[in-house]
Amino acid sequence: MRIHLKRLVAICVLIGFITYYEEGNSAQATLMYSTKDTATTYKAPDRFVNISGSDMVWKAQDNSGTDQLYYRNLVTWEAKQLTDTSGVKSVPVVGGDYVTYVHRQKDLVLLNLRNGESLIIATAAGTYESPTTDGHYVTVLNKRDSFIYVYDIASKTNKKVGQGTNAVVAEGEILYVQFPSQDLQLYDIGTEENRKLTKPIDGYIDTFYGPAFNGKTAVWMQKMKSGGYEVRLQQTDTDATLPQLLARSDAAPKGLAPIAIGDHIAAWHQTVNDTDEIAVADLAFNEAHITVDKASVNSLVGIYNNQVVLRGDDGNIFLREVNVSGQSVASTAPIASAVPYVEEWPEPVNQSKLFFSKDRAITSQDKSIMLKMKEWLFQGDGDVNMEPNPDRDLQLTKALLPGQKMVSLPWNVSMPDAKDALILSMSYIASRVPKEQINKLGIYRLEGGSWEYVGGLLEQETNQIYTPIIKPGTYIILSYSVSNPYVRDYWINKRITQMTDNDPIRVFLDGEEIQFHEAPILQEGSTTVEFRPIFEKLGLKVNWDDATKTVTGQKEGKSLRLPLGKKEAEFNDLKMDIPVAPFLYKDYTFVPLRFVGEATGRKVMWDANLKTVYLFDLATEGRLYYNGGALMYEGQLKDGHMNGKGKLYREDGTLWYDAEFKNDEVVGLGTIYFQGFSRGRDRTGEMSIGQFVGGIPEGNVRYVDDSGYVFYEGKVIKGLYSGQGKYYVANQLIYEGEFKDNMYDGRGKYYINGKLFYEGDFAANTPNGYGKEYNKAGNREGEFKQGVMNGKGIWYYPSGAKLYEGEFVNNIWEGQGNIYSVNGKLEKEGQFKGNYFVKGTYYYTDGTKYVGELVHDVPNGQGILYDKNGNIEFQGQFKENVPVK
Repeated sequence: MRIHLKRLVAICVLIGFITYYEEGNSAQATLMYSTKDTATTYKAPDRFVNISGSDMVWKAQDNSGTDQLYYRNLVTWEAKQLTDTSGVKSVPVVGGDYVTYVHRQKDLVLLNLRNGESLIIATAAGTYESPTTDGHYVTVLNKRDSFIYVYDIASKTNKKVGQGTNAVVAEGEILYVQFPSQDLQLYDIGTEENRKLTKPIDGYIDTFYGPAFNGKTAVWMQKMKSGGYEVRLQQTDTDATLPQLLARSDAAPKGLAPIAIGDHIAAWHQTVNDTDEIAVADLAFNEAHITVDKASVNSLVGIYNNQVVLRGDDGNIFLREVNVSGQSVASTAPIASAVPYVEEWPEPVNQSKLFFSKDRAITSQDKSIMLKMKEWLFQGDGDVNMEPNPDRDLQLTKALLPGQKMVSLPWNVSMPDAKDALILSMSYIASRVPKEQINKLGIYRLEGGSWEYVGGLLEQETNQIYTPIIKPGTYIILSYSVSNPYVRDYWINKRITQMTDNDPIRVFLDGEEIQFHEAPILQEGSTTVEFRPIFEKLGLKVNWDDATKTVTGQKEGKSLRLPLGKKEAEFNDLKMDIPVAPFLYKDYTFVPLRFVGEATGRKVMWDANLKTVYLFDLATEGRLYYNGGALMYEGQLKDGHMNGKGKLYREDGTLWYDAEFKNDEVVGLGTIYFQGFSRGRDRTGEMSIGQFVGGIPEGNVRYVDDSGYVFYEGKVIKGLYSGQGKYYVANQLIYEGEFKDNMYDGRGKYYINGKLFYEGDFAANTPNGYGKEYNKAGNREGEFKQGVMNGKGIWYYPSGAKLYEGEFVNNIWEGQGNIYSVNGKLEKEGQFKGNYFVKGTYYYTDGTKYVGELVHDVPNGQGILYDKNGNIEFQGQFKENVPVK
């Protein structure tokens, strides 16, 4: 007997239906790329191949030169010959359990793939052509009357559909090109209703290549009146959609294969710059187009799942996997931009940093974008610029992922390096955002060929979204169709997983952390641990059978057996599937933790924020409720009080703490989920992850912002940053070092725009003490007070050579000091005031020197001029470097 102890299946589905059409300018995005090929040694003919699901059928000649039909399963690679009859046969089409074809141009044949039965379901008075099937229905064109007919496999009945060509049946509907109007029609078999999808007034549908249809989406190639070809797509499950442009080319494809379509992608041949290539569209997003291969004339075979089935130069087929990435494979194929269409683009905005600092804000003329200052200082040169980006090279479009839709204009934002963040506020186009999609909006920056979510809080009663930024770049508002109710939650979960990637997995049993010789390992999505420590902590008697390579554990009528290398185990003599096979690592045997815990009667909980597994007695689990009936707490209880691992909710149902509790207080590891305003800002979506005492962060803690990025990690005392830590703004490191009461205090490093600006002593967020400042004009080190140099210090040339050594007052040379040439020679030594040398010795390059008073670095007043041998040349009054005699 085989049973499943427990299966956890996580399915992430990215769905985005974008259905606008403006001035013939359809949205377009590149979002997939080819990653790996699965090679085979199986050949396929140049033509006459059809694929549906994992079934592939084709027509080829047998040894006698007679047309026969053949079959191969793309999972098992099983192959067989389907027919052994004489006579001409049409190209076979497979769907469900059936293959259909026309024999001798008059008999419509239905062949059952599974049992081999063959049946003539119709005989034409004229000539049959182009049969298709989806496993429930069969369509065929009768050339005598030019009508399409449909045969119901279950009821064995025929219906007349309409005059036309290129019928394709799927999901109870038939797509066909109506004759003679060239309309693209959709026929509902159940209601017998015809519906016109589109009439291509700017050209005609090329019936040699399609159309293709999967029950929800139609894809076809169109010959344009203006010349060239276009591949278009239309969703068919609603009357509201209009055709979308996928690709354009100047010439007809050289490839002879029709458009191939699956549940998620479609593929076709296209010719660009006289080169044949194969392109792919993502059907859920309906805005995607990429080139996956430079193709020979007959490379495209079909689609199997998300793999494009191709024919190699040797005639063997291979499967090319297509993955979502946000980065495109280079293609010369022209595609349409996904940027929203506007009648007139807004004007760029430019302001000097001086005026921006005064006004504290900069706004575009159409009010669609605004930058606001907080307490902000510029470093370096440059103005503040905002300029709309029309995406002429389509790089913004190609960066889109499935489900992402542009709902604002993109803007290029540039500014000098900043010491703090700006607040970026952008407007979304309300007509492009259904009310139910508001929570899917966010501001994104183009980063390395993909759109990076940077945050986004909605302003009340406006169509504005704002977020802090610190980097220049291209910004836009995107709608992203993710499974989470809020797009922020999606990015937070994703980034926390990335953040904890290098953290070790911890395991707690009844509140006690289990120590292992080797850290737990995530294997095939399951946490695995050394078997001996976990078995012993669970009270199991441990045994290792070296002959059978089997781990066993026994306790009070419970027994476990886990053979090494097998995805099966025994629990009390019952065989069970387990998610991952036990394995050896560094001489230790690892077993799946969840199976072991649940088999011994324990609740097993995974905390992704902490990368920690909790195991505890099921009998300790329970719930508490508020007086009004709302759920207050779920988790471990002791005598009616919160004790152990659990979740505490606010009365409005939002999660407050996911943590360890002791006597109704949060004590130990956990996460607090902030909501509402705190410390003068909306903290909704932020989290504090780490150690707690009395519900307040205490110990090692990470603070995560509302976009999922860490903004502080390090030591915390009573909720305040205290001790060693790192502070970030908009995912950019600003400070690392010592903190006290939420401020930089002690030794630390301060960064501007990712570059080290100052390292040394801090007090109350300000350089105070000994430190070193890094500048393009030359580095400085010495005594700092209130953020500026005060006391003894050194200023260096950009080359690193010493320029000035002496006393500073508010960053200015003031007091005793020396000036050196770039080659290290002493030039001036004495008194400085306001960065000028006012009294002392001036060493000239010819060996002479001046000792005395100066004004603006020039001898003025009483002084002595010495020759290169040290003899006095003149002693007395000088005026503007000239002796007064």
